[in-house]
Amino acid sequence: FKLPGKPGKPFADDWDIDRIDLKWDPPRSDGGSAIKMWIIEKKSKFGLWEKAAECPGPQPKGSVRGLTEGEEYVFRIIAVNEAGAGEPSDPSDPITAEARYVKPEIDTSAMQDMVVCAGNRINYTVPIKGAPKPKVTWKIKNKVVYSDEHYDVMVQRRQTVIDIAFSKRYDAGVYTLEVSNELGTATARANVTVLDRPAPPEAPLKLSGVTSNSCNLAWGASPDDGGSPITHYAIEKMDLSRGSWVEAEITTELKVTIRSLIHKKEYLMRVMAVNAIGQSDPLPLDKSFIARNEGDVPEAPGRPEAYDWDRTFIDLTWNKPLNDGGCAIEGYIIQMKVKGSTSWRECTKITRDINKGRADDLTDQEYYFFRIVAWNSAGQSEPGPPSDAIQARPRYLAPKILTPLKDVNVKAGNNFTIDVEYLGSPDPNVDWFVDGSPLVSDERTTVSAIAPITTFHIVNCKRSDTGDIVIKLVNESGSDKGGFYFNILDVPGPPTGPIEFEDIDSNSVTISWRPPKDNGGSEITGYVIEKKDLDHAGGWVPAVNYVAPNIRSQKVPRLLEGNRYEFRVFA
Repeated sequence: FKLPGKPGKPFADDWDIDRIDLKWDPPRSDGGSAIKMWIIEKKSKFGLWEKAAECPGPQPKGSVRGLTEGEEYVFRIIAVNEAGAGEPSDPSDPITAEARYVKPEIDTSAMQDMVVCAGNRINYTVPIKGAPKPKVTWKIKNKVVYSDEHYDVMVQRRQTVIDIAFSKRYDAGVYTLEVSNELGTATARANVTVLDRPAPPEAPLKLSGVTSNSCNLAWGASPDDGGSPITHYAIEKMDLSRGSWVEAEITTELKVTIRSLIHKKEYLMRVMAVNAIGQSDPLPLDKSFIARNEGDVPEAPGRPEAYDWDRTFIDLTWNKPLNDGGCAIEGYIIQMKVKGSTSWRECTKITRDINKGRADDLTDQEYYFFRIVAWNSAGQSEPGPPSDAIQARPRYLAPKILTPLKDVNVKAGNNFTIDVEYLGSPDPNVDWFVDGSPLVSDERTTVSAIAPITTFHIVNCKRSDTGDIVIKLVNESGSDKGGFYFNILDVPGPPTGPIEFEDIDSNSVTISWRPPKDNGGSEITGYVIEKKDLDHAGGWVPAVNYVAPNIRSQKVPRLLEGNRYEFRVFA
């Protein structure tokens, strides 16, 4: 007789506080003699292997008694026949000696109300019981919470934890813990208060009554006091010539008069709500203002925009100044500069209060910036904000793709980007297609078009991205299209099965197969054959290291007579 083989990995079939019943698969080989006994060995978490029980064969099951409640054990099995004891099995997964059926319980003393300041930790570590293993659910304000970058939720055998390392104001509310299994449900609650700075006062911050030394401000109440009453509002001002914020006023009301301005100085204002924790983020004035009385020069006009154009002119319109300085606006001056230049020059003067005008004598295809100056009897305003770069070009021009397009090969896993230059006026609609279907942006693909460039960008290319890509440009003056073949190179697919056996003898076999349906974007360079000996429980090993790409039938040598084999072929 031979010693028996290695039994299968044991697993728990039943258990209690001092007992675990185990089952396992018998060894593949009994050594020629029936299994007459099983030896069960145990090991605690930090202990050594020791005999736990002996069980009569041949049935592969047994029970270990006299265990310590709550202790975690692993077990292994040894088969015994007439020749003696064989090799131990692989150890079981850790198994705990505990009651199999326990109604859920929560240690509610660990769920106490708490008050924290924003940024501090919120942590509940709560002992729980329940068997079978209960379902544990944490809720905040009746919404189930899972682990993410903000919340850390852990469920262990005897406790559960919810941890928020850096609390936010929105973490305040009722925290509910539910523990349930087939025997029932246990619930515990606690109220969490998070104190924080208040929210900014409600927008807008309104400016009125500007004089040479004062102004009035008004705002809405802060929508969230941060859990602590708002004590006052702090108002700060910035003289733009100095560039620093200084305190201007403190008030408990929702309005204030600032009386410390200097004539002709330009200011920004902001207001903050203040509670016992600190002050809110500021609510700023949407734009600066100049401390002056009525009768001054106008405020600056708005940013100009083009509403008509051609090769030699651009027609502009803009918003009139919000404040005419107390005197009627008498006209506007259009200033321009060529893109790349630093100097502005006057190009058109308009002698009436009309907010549109033409810039003439321009150069075809050149880019220009424009800005507007308003004037009244008191003088000229500051220049308004400049326009975006505007090109002197034909208003109506059929689209045309300018970039030559060529077929592209890209290795799978790499990224690919192509910028395609085009022209057309008005700016054409740009659409990308792959094999006739629209190509749209997703988590890997980005398609964009900002005249005169359209861009296709894709990351982590896959074989399935292969196809004919077409770009279509359309505007009211015509259309154009172009394309290229986008080929992703990857390893070939598997050869087409099944593998057929053509000739078998005592130490070799001839097999055949068909080529793969997908060659991965390039010609097949060869095949590799692997074998697996089923009678010796071995893994896959090389059988033939190279087969020419035009050959799909190959003799596999060096086989053992009487053994069973599996074969597989790689392209």
